[in-house]
Amino acid sequence: MDASEEFRNEVELGGAAALDRLVLPAAGLVALFAPPFNRTALDPGYIKGYVPGVRENGGQYTHAATWFVIALAEMGRADEAWHCYRLLNPIIFESIIDRWTG
Repeated sequence: MDASEEFRNEVELGGAAALDRLVLPAAGLVALFAPPFNRTALDPGYIKGYVPGVRENGGQYTHAATWFVIALAEMGRADEAWHCYRLLNPIIFESIIDRWTG
């Protein structure tokens, strides 16, 4: 296996792990990381100051999630990229809210 093939395998593994652990359809978000920093003695800095599930502390950080959508598309994983894009798209999110409240 050459270096580019090994890199491609690592990219695929990373993409699959992120899809499995960070894409949370029921919550309607793509988390930055999981789990949040709320049960650790380690101090990652200001992130731990956010409530678990908010912003960088296990919540969605849209800038990073957008790059993840781009990475999925570059990997040829169009269906997953589209699914994640729909979780991020505020227009689609607005229509979901309308369904819940309307």
